[in-house]
Amino acid sequence: MKVLLVRPRPPKATIGLQHVMICEPLELEYLAANLPDAIKAKVELKIIDMILDKRSYETIIKDNMPDLVAFTGYITHVGIIKDLAQRTKGIKPAIMVAVGGIHAEVVSGDFVSAFIDFTYSRNGIDMFNETLLAMLEGKSKEEIKQILAKTGPKKTGFDYKHPDRRILSDYRDKYYYMFHRPCALIKTSYGCPYSCSFCFCKLITDGKYFTRSIPDVIDELKSIREEEIYIVDDDFLYDTKRIEDFIGLLREKEIKKKFLVYGRADFIAKNVEILR
Repeated sequence: MKVLLVRPRPPKATIGLQHVMICEPLELEYLAANLPDAIKAKVELKIIDMILDKRSYETIIKDNMPDLVAFTGYITHVGIIKDLAQRTKGIKPAIMVAVGGIHAEVVSGDFVSAFIDFTYSRNGIDMFNETLLAMLEGKSKEEIKQILAKTGPKKTGFDYKHPDRRILSDYRDKYYYMFHRPCALIKTSYGCPYSCSFCFCKLITDGKYFTRSIPDVIDELKSIREEEIYIVDDDFLYDTKRIEDFIGLLREKEIKKKFLVYGRADFIAKNVEILR
């Protein structure tokens, strides 16, 4: 079975950030790394980063003729994903189309379309794998939808394998964040510990905040070749003890990298020594 994981290029009318940053599609690398062993040998999986891949979408589909196309995207991608889904079905109606990512989890209704078969509204990695298993078993679209509807509530932990960065080896040197070139991404926590009224970050995890263990984060860092690392937590600068543990293990393992992180000004003001 052939599967394409696609990150679309934002529409030209969108005010995007491609002039200052093009970062790796980390969520798709997680999908690639977490295929169940039972189906790895039966699935040929590719990631297509359309921000960097200059081929037309029709060429990509015709060259690969996948059984499943799974898109990821933000609010700015809703229109283009619907358009690409329609174009997919126009080439071959039998191709299944799925959508996941942050916006699909928070506002799944935006992806209601006759050309989109599955929308992953929670636990995207699990729902993607359930889709693959069901397709390999020859189940119909309606049967797969029934299976996905029974997926449990959003998880409050993250026990998945580290993302497969090798699958995008041809693109890696092109990923950057401003002057951080090349730049790799890593995520160490999920959700946000605060509840600011203007922000929807808390909606992604239903208001819950949970973290990965620091030793596990360090293990992943050791496997990343890039020196510039963007930690894509909603707020990395939150737990003083956790940051001290992080710094301590960086020194112990002699990991010398440069980090870009998000944090609140009040934490920085109260913890100048740690940051120094």
